[in-house]
Amino acid sequence: MSDPRYFKTAMVSSAAAIKMLAHATSGVDKGLKQGSRPVEVMGLLLGRPSTGADKHVLIVTDAYVRFALRRRRS
Repeated sequence: MSDPRYFKTAMVSSAAAIKMLAHATSGVDKGLKQGSRPVEVMGLLLGRPSTGADKHVLIVTDAYVRFALRRRRS
């Protein structure tokens, strides 16, 4: 797995996909409420390599929200 492009395909669980969509939608809504562009959303994907016949598949099992902390201007 020394190749940085080892994984050729990603399979995403339905629970992780729903969490990603909800997080992205909240970022867009937050940005539009502020009267600007949608804010950038960041998160963490949790997964594992496939144990099946095709080893070049990454299976995403869960997603977590990562809130960015804003610095106060002095």
